Amino acid sequence: MQKKSDAHSQPRAKARGAVPGRIPRSDSKPVVARGEDSLAQLLDQLMDLDGPGLREAWQRLLKTTPPSLKSRVMLRMELAWALQARVFGDLDASTRRELATLARPNPTKTARRQSRLSAGTVIVREWHGREYRVEVLADGYLFEGKRYRSLSGVAHQIAGVRWSGKRFFKLKSDEPRP
Repeated sequence: MQKKSDAHSQPRAKARGAVPGRIPRSDSKPVVARGEDSLAQLLDQLMDLDGPGLREAWQRLLKTTPPSLKSRVMLRMELAWALQARVFGDLDASTRRELATLARPNPTKTARRQSRLSAGTVIVREWHGREYRVEVLADGYLFEGKRYRSLSGVAHQIAGVRWSGKRFFKLKSDEPRP
């Protein structure tokens, strides 16, 4: 179990006229944060801050320069997350590693998804009483002597309207996966 850290255990810089634990509001009224009980109040008060107020709060509470190209909404969300992490504890190392792994694209999984049908496979679909045959190529699909880059292109040619190729040829279930 991770140890909870108190939001006030961090050393605060003494600026002229600054009161530790307070963040400025756009109307210059101070907001006081005193531990876990007032975290919800502090988060509510973040909603009242304008862009410059959020940047000043970021600077004062996180002791870093706020990102310059972030919108107010993003600054508010990131600041709220950082404050909650200080009170309730941040992510542990194993969770950070797991999230980093999940965030990276997996080329083998992507390749496996794209190559489920091997070259030479013939897909057969009956549509409005007529049977259609599509051959899977290494780099696309062959239908009635014409090459297509995607199965959706073939489905569009047959049905006359846009379809997901996998759905049209019933290679993908309409039911959501568990």
